[in-house]
Amino acid sequence: MGETKFRMLCDRYYEGEWEWEYFKIPEDLGFNGEVFLSKEMYKKETLSEWTGLKDKNGKDIYEGDVLYVAGTGNCEVKYFDDIACFGLVSKDGEEEMFCTDFENDIVKEVLGNIYEDKELIK
Repeated sequence: MGETKFRMLCDRYYEGEWEWEYFKIPEDLGFNGEVFLSKEMYKKETLSEWTGLKDKNGKDIYEGDVLYVAGTGNCEVKYFDDIACFGLVSKDGEEEMFCTDFENDIVKEVLGNIYEDKELIK
């Protein structure tokens, strides 16, 4: 079984400076993560799971990332509960590519994410 990693925006010192904090489940969260996730210093809506994949530069690809995809342009990484799979959705929402497409070398690079730069997917 692969490693399960997450990230979430954190204001560690309550100074209004948000940065990514990375952690693993369950080692970093204890029993079920509720205590950890209830801390006010985290933006819960930015909780993002690692896909288990990397872009062409070796950067981890997380849910919520915006990727440049050959032949399609910018796409958002999403998790689809109904098929239990990560996928890509193009900015026009028309084209969806799923797990196997990630491995076909179409994903070129992570450009950013929807939490810090929503304009990347518009």
